[in-house]
Amino acid sequence: MARHPEEPLAVVRHEVRTADLWRATGVGLCLVWGVVLCLLVGWVVRLTLHPAAGDPPPAVRLLLVPVALVCAGSVVWVAVAAWRIHHRRTAAWDGVVVVGALGLVSGVVTSTPWGTVDGPATGRGSESLGLAVLGLLSVATGLLAQRSWRRAAGRLEELRGEGSDPG
Repeated sequence: MARHPEEPLAVVRHEVRTADLWRATGVGLCLVWGVVLCLLVGWVVRLTLHPAAGDPPPAVRLLLVPVALVCAGSVVWVAVAAWRIHHRRTAAWDGVVVVGALGLVSGVVTSTPWGTVDGPATGRGSESLGLAVLGLLSVATGLLAQRSWRRAAGRLEELRGEGSDPG
């Protein structure tokens, strides 16, 4: 039984449309992570340059400087990932997955009782939970989007292999 010539084209268009929806989600997640990381860098800079009365001791503030440098580098990495996602590069999703995994781990660690020196953290539960949820969302989105993009690319290759023009 011969298939209708438009049937493979419709499947490819559907797969590409689905991958493009993931693309918009990925750029949005990169934007959110960029803002979160910039806020973290700003907080460390404020702690270092203008400490207040209730801030951590100088040794802890000094240890946060490398964290701020890593976060600043991550901001650049996430910005490049957003640009590459916008241009449909599958490997760009690695940035979203890795930053999401780090956010997930950070959210879980800071919400545990052993996350602070003085005992259980107070007043940080919602921030930790938000960070963990955002991290989990980023990891799941990144993995599902990579799968969708690979599927769309495979369908395009199948269509090209049949000699049809995807149009």
